[in-house]
Amino acid sequence: MTVENQNEGKLITLSQAFDNRPKVLNAFYFVLFSCMAIPFLYAFRTAISDSPLQFIFFLALFTAYLVAAYRFINKAIQSEKLLITPDSITLIKAGISRTSHTYKNEFISQLRHLDKPALSKHPLTGESFDYLGFQTTQEYLIKRSPLYTK
Repeated sequence: MTVENQNEGKLITLSQAFDNRPKVLNAFYFVLFSCMAIPFLYAFRTAISDSPLQFIFFLALFTAYLVAAYRFINKAIQSEKLLITPDSITLIKAGISRTSHTYKNEFISQLRHLDKPALSKHPLTGESFDYLGFQTTQEYLIKRSPLYTK
């Protein structure tokens, strides 16, 4: 996450294209599914003269693989930014297409940013390194929350 000063406010970059392993894996899946669609394109071209049912079947498979490849590459190159100005907050999502949602400050109330709490070690935790990142994080309740009990 990076914070930049813009002339109209602050621009916070939440995520960028290819910034973590799952996005790189999605790019690999894009290449894989695009390559898997090529044999169906060839079968689609040869099935045009054979039967209409084969034609529709191979067309559907080719389209399904291309849609899956599109979704994988869109996830891989997706980035999210948050633009905070004195009068609004804008969430910008960019992938193959770019969308932005602007929220006026007059309609926003009770907005708070909560940092992640400092995690304490569990008493039964071993000293092994968590290579895959599956270690659980501890939950906490905000003291002002109605769910908080002493």
